[in-house]
Amino acid sequence: MEITPELLQKYHQGLCSPQEREAVVDWLNETDSSALDTPAPTTEEQHVGERIWQRIRVGQESAEPDTAAISPTRPNIRQYRRLLSVAAAILALLTIGTLLLVRQQDKNTTGIQPIKTVEIPNGKKGRLTLPDGTSVHLNAGSTLRYPGQFAIGNREVYLTGEAYFDVVADPSHPFRVITDQTITEVLGTAFNLTAYPDEPCILLVEHGTVSFGTPDKGDKGGPLVVNAGQGAKYLPEGGIARVNGIPAGRLAWTTNKLVFNNHQLAEMAKRIQRWYGVSVDIQREELNTRTFTGTFDNVPLTVVMDDLAFVLQF
Repeated sequence: MEITPELLQKYHQGLCSPQEREAVVDWLNETDSSALDTPAPTTEEQHVGERIWQRIRVGQESAEPDTAAISPTRPNIRQYRRLLSVAAAILALLTIGTLLLVRQQDKNTTGIQPIKTVEIPNGKKGRLTLPDGTSVHLNAGSTLRYPGQFAIGNREVYLTGEAYFDVVADPSHPFRVITDQTITEVLGTAFNLTAYPDEPCILLVEHGTVSFGTPDKGDKGGPLVVNAGQGAKYLPEGGIARVNGIPAGRLAWTTNKLVFNNHQLAEMAKRIQRWYGVSVDIQREELNTRTFTGTFDNVPLTVVMDDLAFVLQF
């Protein structure tokens, strides 16, 4: 069995089958001639190797009882270099996986094309290109589902969170973004759609023309046609309402700028939580309605909190 970074990652997480565990243990314990010919590792390599081995041991001890019963032999000092090289590959896989988690489901509802799911955790942002060439910029805490190959005559994706779409023009194949509350349909344009579960669903069109409606056929007025520089939002009581213009700085998140324009602290807290991947607890209720206007251009959380504390006096 080939020892790969993915296999060692499974071993550390306690997810290996008995055969895989045995293969990893044998790999760690073997001492081939090439290892004996290599120079002795440096002190720093020994320290790093020791830390890696401890992580593997901790992962093993936290596994199920039948997994923990296997106790692999500690690698000798010359084997650390082999462990280090694979650990570096694991680290690269984990870093990429944190930024953009892609999971492929077995089948979509039609039973034809596999569905891919892209999840962006809080504190991160992601970019991807869809099968038709459409570019998507996903904000923190967002999920996008799309088929591996669009069906003939139809391009549909499913969004939770916030995304900026730059859609490739194709009049014969409408592009649709479906959320829990709305359906956005375009032929070729650029627009921003916000559809977080705890926020109003808002469409902002930068270029082109967009049809914005709901799945409910009984909604009065039907879908709205929204032109460039305009927007629309879903109403809690049902239906769609126009938004006059795009608020200043509302699309700045795509360039990593956090912009507040007379926002209340309670609303700002939600965005800060997603932006930095932290939890915000406002302990004084009177602070919730205090407002702030300002722009933060790719700065650490401490800078944001210091500025807010000074202006809002907390």
